[in-house]
Amino acid sequence: MRTATDQVPIQEIKEFEDFFNGSGNFMTPDPVDFVKKGEYIIEISKGKGFDRRTIYGVTVLERINGVLKRPERSLSGMCESWAEIDGKIKEI
Repeated sequence: MRTATDQVPIQEIKEFEDFFNGSGNFMTPDPVDFVKKGEYIIEISKGKGFDRRTIYGVTVLERINGVLKRPERSLSGMCESWAEIDGKIKEI
């Protein structure tokens, strides 16, 4: 899934986490990976759905004029597989 060009520097991961005050999504609280695509920073996290199956959260922030913000249109969402995550990231 990842290449050397989409690695996210530690400082940007910290900035991403600070944006949410260090609190994760209650459904997908466990960060798995971070991906950078252009001006977007994407967090992939996982958790258990109501049926106890593994689900993944894809959370997207955009850097606008040097500041991380939520994109104008929501690009974040829930996925049920890595293939679905890959497809979501390609759409961004």
